[in-house]
Amino acid sequence: MTKDFLKPSKWTNGRWCIGNNELSCGYPISVKIKNRWVQGRVEHTGKSYYFLSDNFRIDLSENLYTRDDYKK
Repeated sequence: MTKDFLKPSKWTNGRWCIGNNELSCGYPISVKIKNRWVQGRVEHTGKSYYFLSDNFRIDLSENLYTRDDYKK
């Protein structure tokens, strides 16, 4: 399970990565907020990507500490 700050993708303009894993719509991730992991997924507005959870939405950015929750 990879934990890291989000980084812009080297491969696809506008996408984000956790480690070397490029994120796209529906990709399961968690975001660390106030020392708690909040589970959700990546979604797209047509212009940019965001994190969607049951309670809120956050635009993806380099200051988000994230965990890759994809089960291989």
